[in-house]
Amino acid sequence: MVDSTRGTARKSSSGEIFRSAPVSERSVQSVTADAQTEIAGYIAQLTAEMSQMAERAGLDTLAYFLSMARLEAEMARRHHRIVR
Repeated sequence: MVDSTRGTARKSSSGEIFRSAPVSERSVQSVTADAQTEIAGYIAQLTAEMSQMAERAGLDTLAYFLSMARLEAEMARRHHRIVR
């Protein structure tokens, strides 16, 4: 479980560390386009892995929704790369 008052730090498979600020300090305006691109890529990676896990476990509907989330994250990543 994530403590929303303290924030979190996670490491991606490529070794990058993603840190989130406490919820009270988060602001959409404070996130740079580069950070948005990285975060979208990280979410795409995580949802792809979770979708595969759900599929292997026979959780077809969950696998479908996670695949949709992956596609959205990939589209967001491409959009932010183009916009910069």
